Amino acid sequence: MNIAPAAAPDATTHPTHPTHPTHPTHTSRRPASFWRHTAGIACLGLAGALAGCGGGIYIGIDGSDDDPPQVSLSVSPSAQFERGTIDLFANASDDYAVRRVDFYRFDSLSPGGRPEWIGSDSAFPYELRTTQPDTPDGGVSYSARAIDDVGQVTDSAWVVVDVLP
Repeated sequence: MNIAPAAAPDATTHPTHPTHPTHPTHTSRRPASFWRHTAGIACLGLAGALAGCGGGIYIGIDGSDDDPPQVSLSVSPSAQFERGTIDLFANASDDYAVRRVDFYRFDSLSPGGRPEWIGSDSAFPYELRTTQPDTPDGGVSYSARAIDDVGQVTDSAWVVVDVLP
């Protein structure tokens, strides 16, 4: 039996493992599955840490967590002569985006006894200038309807503008 002596370490071999190369460009090569597994564990740890402190990550792709818009209306002036100018101001917001605000008027002369659409605004600030109608009952009511980017709707409370004689 002929046993060869172990090779002497040199610049191309590892001093304690002669078969292990120490070339300057040598790196530990791990399979891609190792890195995917490691990244998965890191993501789970991050998600657990966020959940533990009450935080979290939400990707709203399906819109299932979308809230309806919020809207309120103010008018100026609160009393006006027939055919006088009324300015309507809607304060509308949404967790994603407000598509537009529609403005409605209701008085004793409204067609069919229903609110009448008088205009829309699709850019902030949401406002509309209109003319006070001729009405015999002394008051005209106005409302704003906010529509968000997925079609959810919220109406403001009605605001009454007194008609001055």
